[in-house]
Amino acid sequence: MSVSLEQVRVMQDELLIRDALSNLSKDALTIIRRNASVKNVSKLNREQLLEALIEQLPIVYKTELMSLLYVMDDERITLLEYAASKNGIVAVTEDWTEQMTQYWQELGLMFKHTVAGREAMAMPVELIPVVKEVLTKLDRKIIERNSIFLKTIKGMMYYYGALTHEQVKELSDRYPMFEQLQAPYMHIIVNYRHYRSDIGVNDSYVYHNAIPDPTLIIKEQSKREDVPHAMFTALQLQQAGEEQFVLRTQAHQMLVDMLMKNFQLPKFEANLVADQSEFGIRAGLQLQDLVDYMNREMKLTEDALNMLLPRLIIMYNNTPQWCLKGHSANELTHGTTEPAEQDAKVNKANLGRNDLCYCGSGKKYKKCCMNA
Repeated sequence: MSVSLEQVRVMQDELLIRDALSNLSKDALTIIRRNASVKNVSKLNREQLLEALIEQLPIVYKTELMSLLYVMDDERITLLEYAASKNGIVAVTEDWTEQMTQYWQELGLMFKHTVAGREAMAMPVELIPVVKEVLTKLDRKIIERNSIFLKTIKGMMYYYGALTHEQVKELSDRYPMFEQLQAPYMHIIVNYRHYRSDIGVNDSYVYHNAIPDPTLIIKEQSKREDVPHAMFTALQLQQAGEEQFVLRTQAHQMLVDMLMKNFQLPKFEANLVADQSEFGIRAGLQLQDLVDYMNREMKLTEDALNMLLPRLIIMYNNTPQWCLKGHSANELTHGTTEPAEQDAKVNKANLGRNDLCYCGSGKKYKKCCMNA
């Protein structure tokens, strides 16, 4: 039987289980064995374990793979579907990380491989028909819920900063849609954390990836036992879970307008300064810290600072803070998230007649609080 050039190329690109596993340490093989639930091989030496996995992995995954897939999100399932449809080969893109490589290797599903001199990921050919068959039986609605759930969790980290595992469950239980998840909440979160690092997880907490020590946030939150975590709709949390999301409130826009009008900053730079200020407030910067940041960024004169300070105060008091369990200072003090007239530090004399009013009404100062 003749073999075409294309068939030869495909055969050269293929990765066999033996080739994928042969260079791995016993510890690495043991992780695959545990994830795949391969039984009765724990006492084998490395060579024996290698042979057992080569033989048993395609067999075991016919029954065990589904439970692994039901903690994944749409991104990972789509990647598996693509790999299985392309003879197991997936090109490595610029945003591919070593963490992702490690994730798939530890499941025994894909491994680093060289194709035509280029780095790629490859699914062993013996596993391709198994993966294809299991994927045909997969309930994609469960995967869609996992994806929504993970985005919601990232939104919670945006607003709350850090939560205990118990608080994750308590807050997730607010949303009936998650009652239909196939796997426990923390299983889905921990599995995702092995794949991506945009949220933090340890034995006690789930937390924003910018937080070096979540215990500090939890400690501050615990000082307010009588304050419940702020309530957000599922849609609000999912929006906050999007990459690069910034909560651009009316107070945020007022600061941007001030920076553009009075400091001649381009809109992009004004938004960047306001965005960084918003993150700082959310993460726990005090007002003086915020003033110092502005001074470093723009080299403010005393007059310029006096002009800017009212807007900073309004934004500071109306930005949700991690230490306040997702509430803003004004929300806790006045029961509202709108800029409040009670901000005594606001220097009204610095506002022009046609500026937006400091109270946050959206009206011009001359038509709102100028004569109050």
